[in-house]
Amino acid sequence: MRIGEVCAAALLCATARVGAQQPAPAGDPRVPEIPFDATVDFLKLPPNAYLGEVAGVAIDAHRHLFVFSRTGSRSTVHGEVASQLFEFAPDGSFLREIGRDLYGFAFAHTVRIGPDGNLWAVDEGTNMIIEFSPAGRVLMVLGRRAEAVEAPPPEPARGEQPRPGWGSFNRPTDVAWDKSGNLFVADGYNNSRVVKIDKHGRWVKTWGERCTGQGQFNILH
Repeated sequence: MRIGEVCAAALLCATARVGAQQPAPAGDPRVPEIPFDATVDFLKLPPNAYLGEVAGVAIDAHRHLFVFSRTGSRSTVHGEVASQLFEFAPDGSFLREIGRDLYGFAFAHTVRIGPDGNLWAVDEGTNMIIEFSPAGRVLMVLGRRAEAVEAPPPEPARGEQPRPGWGSFNRPTDVAWDKSGNLFVADGYNNSRVVKIDKHGRWVKTWGERCTGQGQFNILH
C-alpha cells in the first residue's frame, strides 16, 4: 500500500470515528433537558451606576450575590475609585454598595464568603484584605497600603522580585479557610507564596517563593 493510500485510509477511519461520536439531535428522548433561565439584564443597577471589569463574585447562604468590580467611576478624597463592592438580592435587584470610598479599595481581585458568613474582599491594588460583617461593617484589615506621604520602596533590580515582608502582601489574589478558622492567603503576583493567618489575624507562617522548583510558585492564585 502506497503512503497516499495509507493516509487516505487513516483519514477515512478517523472520519468514521468522529461521525460515530456526534451528539444526539435536539429533542432526542435519550438526552435529558436541564432547565435554566438566561437573562442578560438580571442585575438591576441603580441609575448612573455601572459594572466595570468584574474581578470576583460570591453568593452567601441567603442567595445574595456580591460583585467586586474594577470601575473607576467616581473621584474621592483618595483619588479615582477603582474598586466597588455591590450586593444584589436573589432576584437581581440592587441592595447596596459596601465599603464605599474605603481606603483599602483600589484594584479588586476576589470576594469570598467566610465560614461564619462574613464577607472578605481581596484588593490587589492596595495589598489589603478586608473582612466585613453581614451588615457591611469592617471587622478586620490585613496588609497595608503604601502611604502617599512616604517615599516608595526602591525598585528591585531587573529580573528580581521584591523581598517579601512579614505582615504585608504584594498583590494578593485569594483567600481560603481550614476547619479551625485559619485563613490562607494566596500572595500572589509578586511574592508568590502562601500566608497562614489565625482567626484572630495573627500571622502564623509563610511558605513558597517565586520560581519553578519544588515548593515554589509562579503568580499564585
